[in-house]
Amino acid sequence: MRRAALAAFPREAAAGLHGAAWLAFLDRAAPRPGFAAGPAAPYARPPASGGAAVSMPGIAEAAAQWVRVHRAPASAAPATAPPAHIRAVAPEPER
Repeated sequence: MRRAALAAFPREAAAGLHGAAWLAFLDRAAPRPGFAAGPAAPYARPPASGGAAVSMPGIAEAAAQWVRVHRAPASAAPATAPPAHIRAVAPEPER
C-alpha cells in the first residue's frame, strides 16, 4: 500500500505517515472511506505492552481493495517523471 500511495501521491503526502495518520490518509484516498474504522482499526492504537501480535482479520483483502481503487486528486499527482531506474516496459510483439 505504501508503494501504491507513493506512486500516486507526492512523497511528502504519504511517506512519513504511520498509525492513525496513515489510516486517515488511506481513507481520504479511497472512494469509500472505512479502512481505518474497519479491519485496520487495531493499527491505530498503540501496541500492547510486550509487543504481542494483534489480529486483524480481513486486512489483506482490505489492502488489496485499497490498492485497486485508491485515487489521488489531480493536484496531488507527482510533478516529476519517475526516477531513471524505473522505466516502462513495452509488451513483446505477438508472433
